[in-house]
Amino acid sequence: MNVIKWIIKSSMDCLFPIECLGCGKQGFWLCNDCLMAITTKTDFPCIVCGKPTIFGKTHKECLGKTYINGAMCAASYEDDLIQQAIHVFKYKFITGLGPPLAWLMAKFLKQLQNHILPKSILKKGLSPYNLMLLKMAPGFLFASYSKNNTPLLIPVPLHSKRLRERGFNQAEILARGLGKYLGWPVAANVLIRKRYTSAQMKLKSKDREANIKNAFEINTNPNLPFDSAPLHEGRLSTLSSRPKGGSREQGRRIISESTRPTSPASELDGGQANATNDDAAELNNDIQIKNRTVVLIDDVLTTGATTNAAAKALKIAGVKEVWVFCLARD
Repeated sequence: MNVIKWIIKSSMDCLFPIECLGCGKQGFWLCNDCLMAITTKTDFPCIVCGKPTIFGKTHKECLGKTYINGAMCAASYEDDLIQQAIHVFKYKFITGLGPPLAWLMAKFLKQLQNHILPKSILKKGLSPYNLMLLKMAPGFLFASYSKNNTPLLIPVPLHSKRLRERGFNQAEILARGLGKYLGWPVAANVLIRKRYTSAQMKLKSKDREANIKNAFEINTNPNLPFDSAPLHEGRLSTLSSRPKGGSREQGRRIISESTRPTSPASELDGGQANATNDDAAELNNDIQIKNRTVVLIDDVLTTGATTNAAAKALKIAGVKEVWVFCLARD
């Protein structure tokens, strides 16, 4: 680091010190203890009617009202720390919060996988109960064990104007972090937001659907680059034993593509990332989304109007299933 950069960094650290949003510990936006203390969700409401459903699957009777096959959220927006972290992440441009929040999403999925298929079961054989859970679970949950089922993670895109204003897409940062943890490919440029819309959070529930209607389309640019997150080799336990809570080195407004978020091995171990770079190469030559399972990634799920509009564009393009996975549900 040259002298000028060191002076700028030191000045920024003095004016805007990095400290944990939960406990004030210096050097992290979310320290390890506070991150581990956040409770992940255990309920799965239908995205249409809000009634309980199995693993977030949209009820059969509700499928005619949405393009979304199912939805999951890692945490509740009612959690004060989650709410504060999302606000600081998006509106104070603290991109260093991306890796720990993506880790929280990965933790939720791994806990769900381990509930359905505990490690002890893999040695003793499936019980009738676990076999029943496995049959009801969405196939993409166990993509680590089946190359053919690997889902495509697509972040909900921002309009180019809002992207220029903010400087980054928070959904893309979460998607990239999640892709690195789970070994799933990320396609950040397949879906585009063709129409600038008012911020959904400022609108009443009944106005959100009209505001976002037909706002998305598939990018048909023949030179479209396939933006794939690097895939892990081997077990997820090869990662570091503690999550980085957004350290100084990760910066405030700069998205570092080389940053690899770390995770507790005890929490995320157990998945074999069998997908290889050959998968990414195949998609790179000709992005295939037909008959695939896509998981839309976003930070907050409220009414589902935005993700449903995005899912519509994907379904029209031939996507087989569209699931929604968000950091928090409001």
